[in-house]
Amino acid sequence: MAFCYASRHVFDRSQKVIPEPRCLKNIQSGVAKGRYKEAKDVYTDLSLVFWNALFYNEAGSQIAIDAALLKVRQSLILSGV
Repeated sequence: MAFCYASRHVFDRSQKVIPEPRCLKNIQSGVAKGRYKEAKDVYTDLSLVFWNALFYNEAGSQIAIDAALLKVRQSLILSGV
């Protein structure tokens, strides 16, 4: 998952590969600072974290498995299950 622990060099390089990079730490910070006006914006950024992890990592890797699991849990939370 994108937790923002990468060095600035690695992060800059990943931005060239991933058109819309997001990380959990920045989303958490944005929520804490009130940067999101609507809940759907948080949902969109979280979804991008999971979709990026699924798309840019090898299928079956631990990152892809975790991203798929978290994407399902995100959907379940929204559906109220």
